[in-house]
Amino acid sequence: LDGVIARKFNMITDWGKFIDPVADKLTQLALLVCVVPKYPLTLVLIGSMLVKDLLLFLWGLKEFNHSENVNSSRWFGKACTVFIYAVLILLFIAPVINLSYNLGYTLLALAQLFVIVSTVLYGKFYHKLYKKN
Repeated sequence: LDGVIARKFNMITDWGKFIDPVADKLTQLALLVCVVPKYPLTLVLIGSMLVKDLLLFLWGLKEFNHSENVNSSRWFGKACTVFIYAVLILLFIAPVINLSYNLGYTLLALAQLFVIVSTVLYGKFYHKLYKKN
């Protein structure tokens, strides 16, 4: 929502491009940690998200040092974020809807797949930028 508001009022800044995904990731991390007691393998998802975000930080820093450009998130990164939030919402309301243990792990595995695909697509995106420069 904050991105929509920033675009509508032409208030997009490099700081916003940087801090918005950081805020999303910290929120996701906090919520995922809360899921770990019921689904311990969530730690694998947390680890892969940390690796992905470290790679994105390093790739973005390299691009910034080379061109002084701060790149916004891509559609596949936003899709990954939306899917992870959807999974988290389902897992948190699971007692209400009796979400099965296996279904919970299936959703977390799909979230893991989204993280992997997003990481690969970001890698390709930054690779194209480096080749262009």
